[in-house]
Amino acid sequence: SRLADEAAIAVTNAQLFARERQSEQRYRSLFENANDPIITYTLDGTIVSANPEVEGMTGRSREEMLGHHYSAFAHPDSVRVIEDRMGRWVRGERVSPTVEVTVVRRDGSETVVEARVGAIRDALARVTGWQVIYRDLTERRRAEAALRASEERYRSLVEGSLQGIIIHRRFVTLFANSAFARMFGYESPREVVGVDAHGWIAPEELPRIAASVAAWRGGDTTPSHYEFQALTRDGTRIWAEAMVSTVAWDGQPATQVAVFDVTERKRAEDALRQSEEAL
Repeated sequence: SRLADEAAIAVTNAQLFARERQSEQRYRSLFENANDPIITYTLDGTIVSANPEVEGMTGRSREEMLGHHYSAFAHPDSVRVIEDRMGRWVRGERVSPTVEVTVVRRDGSETVVEARVGAIRDALARVTGWQVIYRDLTERRRAEAALRASEERYRSLVEGSLQGIIIHRRFVTLFANSAFARMFGYESPREVVGVDAHGWIAPEELPRIAASVAAWRGGDTTPSHYEFQALTRDGTRIWAEAMVSTVAWDGQPATQVAVFDVTERKRAEDALRQSEEAL
């Protein structure tokens, strides 16, 4: 019975050891083949291990990084941020596991990366070190800069346009440029935001526009360029020519309308028609 018990314990230990070894092999495979740089540190920030992707991030080989402190490749400003974050974490404060840091490469160039920090714990759940997964933000920053530049060009074009431009979602005004505000009797585009766009349409035009919107929502092809009678803030009637398109606003579809005041042209056409009829 005693031998059987000892054999059972030995078998159990062997199984546990085998599972632990398999787990370690899986972790090592993930660690070595990860697309993102991964570094493990001791509690004081000394590098214990690094995967191959770290070489591309820092311009240094893994071998020359082992045993060095993270301050060897982190920007001084980032070192202060990391030390503050780690100190708060050790004290038990609630902090985000993600932080942006600047890496100084071997050639002196700098790369902004996102570092996600996870604690390494022993069998007693005590924190014995840190594992950090890095994500290069260079392309994201370039994309963000390109997006900002594009938005600035768009805003400059819209604000400098002589035609009135309005963006609405289900006729609730989200944006208007200065030309639109002036055209409809407002002192500032800010006064236009939130206004129901139906109020700028002459009552007799509403059924036609409602039918056009319903057809468009139903998938039918509808004209994107049409004329209608509009009402300014004080109720004055004007003739407007509108060009409608769909744009993204705050990540959701919205309707952009470019409006031209064609009142004078309409008056001239009416005068010409009356003259022809008289002739």
